[in-house]
Amino acid sequence: MANEVKKCCLCDEELCCADDLFEYNDSLFCFDCLSVKLEKDKGLRTYFTTAYFDKEDEFLGNDDDLEDLYQTICNRYDIKRIKWE
Repeated sequence: MANEVKKCCLCDEELCCADDLFEYNDSLFCFDCLSVKLEKDKGLRTYFTTAYFDKEDEFLGNDDDLEDLYQTICNRYDIKRIKWE
């Protein structure tokens, strides 16, 4: 049964390739549901970063270092940053 369709036990999404399939505690999960399960069971923490690019897809920075991002955007687009004193 090599072509057997497997489904995530939480969301019922069909898992069609090895990269999409995770087994945890004898259950099959897609990665998104596995992350939720591990967050609840094991305290897994996720961190999301927003990246900024110009129209030519050149990387400008991300929100891990806002000061650097602000400086890059101000320099690139001739913007003056106003800081409260």
